[in-house]
Amino acid sequence: MAAGRSVVSARRQDAFEGLMDRIAAAADLFGAFLRFAIGDAEEEEE
Repeated sequence: MAAGRSVVSARRQDAFEGLMDRIAAAADLFGAFLRFAIGDAEEEEE
């Protein structure tokens, strides 16, 4: 029975890590968008 729990736990851990990877990728994209948007705004001011 303990082996079954560890398999479920490992699957949950994998799912959690996958979710964290997706959140990190989304944050990277958002950061890139902000840098792009701020860069455009600074160019328009000049």
